[in-house]
Amino acid sequence: MPVRLPAGVLRHTTKTTTTRCLSTPRHSADRRPFALAGAARAHPSCSGTRSLSTTPPQAPSGRWIEDLRARIGKCVTFGCDGEQLARTAPLLAAIAGEWRDLLAASQGFLTPGILSAEEVLEAEGDAWVGGAGDTAAATGGSGSDGSRGGKRMGLLNHAVTWGDMDSFGHVNNTVYNKWAESARVNWLRHFAALDPAHADEWRQLMTMKHVGVILQSITTKYKMPIVYPDTISVYYRLTTPFPEPTPYLKLQSLILSHRHRRVAATTDEVVVVYDYRAARKTDLPTFATPLLDRTWRLQQVAARKAAGRIAELERGVRELERATWDRDGAVEDMGGPGGDRK
Repeated sequence: MPVRLPAGVLRHTTKTTTTRCLSTPRHSADRRPFALAGAARAHPSCSGTRSLSTTPPQAPSGRWIEDLRARIGKCVTFGCDGEQLARTAPLLAAIAGEWRDLLAASQGFLTPGILSAEEVLEAEGDAWVGGAGDTAAATGGSGSDGSRGGKRMGLLNHAVTWGDMDSFGHVNNTVYNKWAESARVNWLRHFAALDPAHADEWRQLMTMKHVGVILQSITTKYKMPIVYPDTISVYYRLTTPFPEPTPYLKLQSLILSHRHRRVAATTDEVVVVYDYRAARKTDLPTFATPLLDRTWRLQQVAARKAAGRIAELERGVRELERATWDRDGAVEDMGGPGGDRK
């Protein structure tokens, strides 16, 4: 489902670049900023997840990773005893090891390490297609195309090349859309692995043989410049549920910079289902709707679990603060003999 973009060099800005292939109202996904304090309230028990709200869960602040690391650093700089230093290690290890899954999943994107097979079954129940083997595969994996188990992934661990940059010294704006395009194709094709009974039909959606998909519009929001060397991952999510047949897929992508551990860009997209034989748009095939609907449900479960985990890390950091600089009578360690405090 390629989309042709301007070939000229574009200066990187924080403004929105929109490419529209067909005349249709611009789609804007529901995105709300929120504080970490609300994450705990947004994290219910995993029980009862089969009846899920259609309202996307709120996600933490986009800078929660930097904030938590800085707060831990302040505690260490102020002065920690042996027990307090021991408490910092698992917190820092969790942030370093889980940041990508938590950052993406907290915004509703399914990631390899966020849901266990049991949680997938709890959310989807007996209607899961493919059985327990595919359920386990849907919860893990690695590889640049989200393979080896990452059945709902887009583009993972993709190395930024020197040639991706332009004369302004950062990755050209059009490259972000190329990454999104590759991730979108991978994301859609991976549904064939989740639904073996209709694998051929899923793959044919990326062709012009009969019913296929066409990118109708894409709006790219640039958050920060990416510079070589770096590694990026691109995740996709549905932005609307599927209560009834529709000819449209409304999607959003998230492009993460591994080097900066931040969101580098997002895209909001509308994909139209097109019948090439009849030369007109058509509704999503009946085989696709149940799996896409279950994907929507899993997104809500993943977002709530990630928000709860981030809130748990925040509580751990807050307890460390209360044990060091934010306690009654706290005195900073000035680095003298024996840890003198003044």
